[in-house]
Amino acid sequence: EVTMLAYEVAEDAPHLFELSAYKASNPSQGYGFIPNKNVMNVKEVEFARAYRLTTTTIEPISFTVPRIKSSFFQDDLFPPTRVTWEPVCTSSTWFQGADTDLRWVSLQPEGMPSLSGNKVKIAQDKGPRLSREENALNTINKEDVNGALNR
Repeated sequence: EVTMLAYEVAEDAPHLFELSAYKASNPSQGYGFIPNKNVMNVKEVEFARAYRLTTTTIEPISFTVPRIKSSFFQDDLFPPTRVTWEPVCTSSTWFQGADTDLRWVSLQPEGMPSLSGNKVKIAQDKGPRLSREENALNTINKEDVNGALNR
């Protein structure tokens, strides 16, 4: 395959809007997308980044949205995002069944005004609660795991 199709999902009918297709010069074996929004270049309105595997190379690919006012932070594309690179609680706290609040971060670069003119507000204590399953994805130390398994 040399063509990748992309679609915007919207609340308004018809719900799917075709975006510009990505066309490679040679066949692809696969793609690996970077899941964290905090590594995107928001100044270039980059909304996705991937690595394309070919038979001989691994190539980085950047997906951007063309915007007339690209000097502004596109807060409609980049809402506050979860802090996934730090655990929200210790493994001991999790094994005790405690609920912890998610942490959120704004992707707006310092000194870059937002397109809407609104200041991004992040309510640290208003985010949804993590379930035990989501918390399990965080770092767990070996002693806590062994203790839980021996109960």
